[in-house]
Amino acid sequence: AEEAEEAAAAGGDGEQEDLDAEMAPEIKALRQLFGSCVLYCGRECPLRSLEFVVLACGGTLGWDGEASRLEGSDGSITHQIVDRPMAEEDMLPKTREFVQPQWVYDCINARALLPTAPY
Repeated sequence: AEEAEEAAAAGGDGEQEDLDAEMAPEIKALRQLFGSCVLYCGRECPLRSLEFVVLACGGTLGWDGEASRLEGSDGSITHQIVDRPMAEEDMLPKTREFVQPQWVYDCINARALLPTAPY
């Protein structure tokens, strides 16, 4: 007990450091799965669920509404999540991929960024 108190007083969390050291490489990779992605959610998407998993996997997420980190016009957005079919001409700008929410969950299950075309 004294050691834990001393570690806490010193600003370190020995238990957390031990857990991080023992973490499987697969879990470490999963925590950064969306690290290179900036995702933007449409209004019709399950925002809270997507926010939880995208942030847990290292991504950045914005949405149309209050408290969003991004605006829909942000040039850094790499993926826009939409939950309804869109006409090709509505899929602008062309610098981002348009995907359904299922793409996010399938990427997590596959432990990899999947091709976006099927979504």
